[in-house]
Amino acid sequence: LRRQIMELLMQGGWLVEGTDPMDGIARIDAQCTEGDTAYSDVYHQIYALRDFHRSGHWSEVLRVMEQVIGEEVLPHPQKIARLWFPQYTAHTTPMHQDFVHFQVSIETYTLWGPVGDCPIELGGLAVLPGSHKIGQVREHHFSLGAGGLAVDEEDLAGTWLSTNYEAGDALIFPSLTVHQALPNYTEDRLRVSLDNRYQARDRPIAQHMLQPHLQGISGFTWEQCYTGWEDEELQYYWKDLGLEVVPMSTQ
Repeated sequence: LRRQIMELLMQGGWLVEGTDPMDGIARIDAQCTEGDTAYSDVYHQIYALRDFHRSGHWSEVLRVMEQVIGEEVLPHPQKIARLWFPQYTAHTTPMHQDFVHFQVSIETYTLWGPVGDCPIELGGLAVLPGSHKIGQVREHHFSLGAGGLAVDEEDLAGTWLSTNYEAGDALIFPSLTVHQALPNYTEDRLRVSLDNRYQARDRPIAQHMLQPHLQGISGFTWEQCYTGWEDEELQYYWKDLGLEVVPMSTQ
């Protein structure tokens, strides 16, 4: 999966020509982020990779998530890749709770994983242990970075934890856990990671979580995503599950 992603990033002009795509050596002059046309153009090529979507359905992952949740799980259709340039720290994902983004069910879990080794200086994820125990959604405000929402640091207490992640590692946490990305302080390496979300299949889900990521910005559709796929196993897999779908809240 990393090779497929990195080769598309090379073709999209994000990586330095003549380098091994697997090394992720970024072109600093190609810096862009979510919301930029240059980002969406390359991002949705990656989004159309069948193996990218398959990652949310790996049998090993589903077994773990069913143990965590205690019920048959639904992998959210809206998978997410995070592609972060070095020397672009103003756009680092801010501290936040995921619930404000996917809404509806507090008992929804995120599984974050690096696509390749991710030492601390590359900008892995950091969490505030026990922050979900408050049992409520904190006040968020606008911020730069993925998601565009953040909580105020002065409202938080505790010690942030992170680590040097390796390929194959996964970090699982509930929707109320406060977390953030660390800045990518490397000189020239691009960080790639995945966000997959899971909930019990019999819980309601917000309608926008059934759409492709960044669909509201670029208009990218599932039909475009599935173009060229050789089978239909993962296409619209949620439509025949009898899900309770509720509108997205704008409050």
